[in-house]
Amino acid sequence: MTASEAAMAVAGDRSESWWLLSGLVLERPTRESLAGLARAVEEVPKGLPVTEAAERVRDLLAEQEPGELAERLGPEFTRLFCGLKEGLGPPPPYESLYRGGGLLGPESQAVMQCYAEAGFGDITPEAGPQDHLGVELRFLSLLCYREMEAWQAGDNEAAGLARGRQLRFLEEHLLAWLPSFVEAIEQHARTPFYPAVVHLIEAFARQEQTALLVPQGFASVA
Repeated sequence: MTASEAAMAVAGDRSESWWLLSGLVLERPTRESLAGLARAVEEVPKGLPVTEAAERVRDLLAEQEPGELAERLGPEFTRLFCGLKEGLGPPPPYESLYRGGGLLGPESQAVMQCYAEAGFGDITPEAGPQDHLGVELRFLSLLCYREMEAWQAGDNEAAGLARGRQLRFLEEHLLAWLPSFVEAIEQHARTPFYPAVVHLIEAFARQEQTALLVPQGFASVA
């Protein structure tokens, strides 16, 4: 396998990982989604920055049959991620809310500008404002997919551009507010599952941030 082929395969795996993680905060859990998550965390290699968080999720998933767990987690998902009522759960996962600008504030506009510069409009319209955590994760998935296509085409410049966009978005947006959201979930959660999930997302984001500076360090959670 050539270096470009290896980079292409890794970018594809990373795209799948981001997309998998996005679904955990965008959609109510189902038997299928939890079974897919269980398969993914089972395959995470030992010794990576994300390994401990993945093993925690794996252990929680092993405690109950996926269908039963999905039914039990449904109300918790709604309470933690949908912002139904002030005081019932944390503010919903929009970057602008967690960075103090208010819904559809300057941070939301800055996120949309990043999407536009990469050639995207609304990525997941049903999520509402597009600075939702799940939408930001899907944007990173799309950038990884674009990187994969560039490696496949032998376009190193385009691959580098996609990688640069990933790193910039991680540092200027996702990692600028994700720790605050993780803390909010820890404070409001009634079961250990979603704190484990958001810790997994943060661990993978930090692993990606490092790996974008050291290409040989890439790995996936899917």
